[in-house]
Amino acid sequence: MKQTIVRKVWAVALACWLCVPAVQAQVPAEDFAREVEYQQVQLSPDGRYLSLVVPGRKQSAIAIIDVDEGETVSVNGFGIDTRIDAYWWVAPKRLVARPAREVGTFDAPRPTGDLVAFNHTGGSVDYLFGQSAEDQVGSNIRKPRREKRAARVVAPMVHKSRQAIVALDDLAGRNLPDRATELARLSTLTGARTSLGVAPVDTRSSFAATRDGRVLLASAPNEDFSGQIVHHRPDMKSDWKRVSDLAVADVLAVSDDGRQGYVLAAGSTGTACLFALDTRSGDSRELLCHPVADIQAAVFAQDTGEPIAAVAEPGRPEWLWADSGHADERLLRSLVRSFPDDRAVWPVSRSEDGQRWVLYVYSSRDPGAYYLFDAEARKISELVVARSWIDPEQMADTRPFRFKASDGMVVHGYITVPAGATLDKLPAVVVPHGGPFGVRDSWGWDPEVQFLASRGYAVIQVNYRGSAGYGKAFVDAGRGEYGDRMIDDITEAAQHQIAQGYVDADRLCIFGASYGGYAAMRSATRVPDLYQCVIAYVGIYDLKRHRDSTDYTRDDRGLRYFANSITDDADELRRLSPIHHLDKLTAPVFIVHGDQDERVTVEQAKVLRAALRERDHPHEYLVEVGEGHGFRDPDNIANLYRRIEGFLAQHIGG
Repeated sequence: MKQTIVRKVWAVALACWLCVPAVQAQVPAEDFAREVEYQQVQLSPDGRYLSLVVPGRKQSAIAIIDVDEGETVSVNGFGIDTRIDAYWWVAPKRLVARPAREVGTFDAPRPTGDLVAFNHTGGSVDYLFGQSAEDQVGSNIRKPRREKRAARVVAPMVHKSRQAIVALDDLAGRNLPDRATELARLSTLTGARTSLGVAPVDTRSSFAATRDGRVLLASAPNEDFSGQIVHHRPDMKSDWKRVSDLAVADVLAVSDDGRQGYVLAAGSTGTACLFALDTRSGDSRELLCHPVADIQAAVFAQDTGEPIAAVAEPGRPEWLWADSGHADERLLRSLVRSFPDDRAVWPVSRSEDGQRWVLYVYSSRDPGAYYLFDAEARKISELVVARSWIDPEQMADTRPFRFKASDGMVVHGYITVPAGATLDKLPAVVVPHGGPFGVRDSWGWDPEVQFLASRGYAVIQVNYRGSAGYGKAFVDAGRGEYGDRMIDDITEAAQHQIAQGYVDADRLCIFGASYGGYAAMRSATRVPDLYQCVIAYVGIYDLKRHRDSTDYTRDDRGLRYFANSITDDADELRRLSPIHHLDKLTAPVFIVHGDQDERVTVEQAKVLRAALRERDHPHEYLVEVGEGHGFRDPDNIANLYRRIEGFLAQHIGG
């Protein structure tokens, strides 16, 4: 493959997107604030073309590269402030994309519900489905009638004359009942569609299908959002039957012959294991398990759809092999071994004939690069680098740890050690993740963690109970413990690192975003002697106000989630809210928010600021106009990092 691929794609990015100065002696804040250069890398079904999303300041685009010629074929964007939530190759030379509005770094991009299609050479864009039909910008987009539903592709069906199976969801509102998801066959040329029936549960459902479009598994969240209700059927004409003997966490795939479905469910280890599910009888059998951690993803043989391997992450990612004897498994084992042991390897895409693979290779110090394996040439070559301006040699190493909490539960976390430092009473920042339920910190390169480490601070992350990755019981142990045992896990993780001698007890701050911002303030009022400063970013400080104002409680499902995961008792909401415990607060606070945040409204920051002012409590305040749930603009992020650097230096630096 020609080496001009990277050069050509980078030239596109230079022409269309922001570039900032290269690495200096101390890595500048701007370098950690810059967005990744390339993401969502895929091969076309025939392996001839490489597609990748190129993010930009105001929009992202899909670039198409001719792999053999090393030439940029097209660059395809869909409007200002529009991101690419997902896209699919639906034929060797045609793609379907789902645009989204990205409102903040701590909130997932929100799909508009629209589907658009285009050829690999670019040019005209065909609007296939959605609610924005009459609002589309760009004269090249053909506009059908508006639909008050959202669409997503279930099966691309690359060999079916440019048709795809899609799922269609009603756009919910606070007073609207849940409605079953409709399945449809969609023309990726005209948008014409044929209904294939509805999901077996009256709520938004997900599906798994064979590559030729037979939808044989359906799943939907159960009442308390602790798992999935799963149905199966042997063919498209049969009735759905519920699977009752598995506690399913996720539905992954269906074999090409349609006889086996593959799901993640609670297994013999108590963690999420890979199961095979007979689509005719509903019988299941356990295939792969990790004794400590959930299986996060699986790899399937390209010709049969049977599983060949899976990955779990107790600390660093670990491979579990199916020992199937399949040629794809032997090849994948060889590819993984081709890279150093300190790198994680994941196959992100393959051609239909299995002759070309794209691998993503990364570490905690290296943001990663994409590599092409060509079976005919027996060669691995680098395609593109995720963040070319980052020098891994200047980055910090992230090390897993675990400890036993005071109630006996084993809790896992990570400590990131500044480059060149030893773990000996370092100043440190505790960074609890957001979510909080079903989300986790993972091993890999993280811009905020690396920024803090570059300024000389150890960084402590903890997968407190309620986090994903360590079994359903571990997630369930967090329900109802939003401001109690979950906070204790964060506290005890910090105390564990102090007891090891790694962290200086007199130079410790806490910094969190979203739930992490709540956890930072709750921790500082619950254990005020532990922290010397607090950074609360898009955080929640008054839970009742949050329940009544957040976007995710605008429908019945969101209200049920709030009640089941936190509480709906007014006295408990008050007890758990940091705003009502500021009399215990001793640490100075830096409050950060975006004025357009819909997930956690800026009112939370304003109320906290007013209360701290009334108490004459030391604090700093930053609200960025136009930002949402986590800042998106690189200049705003860099400014925030510099403010954080100064705040930490004042309180625990030196």
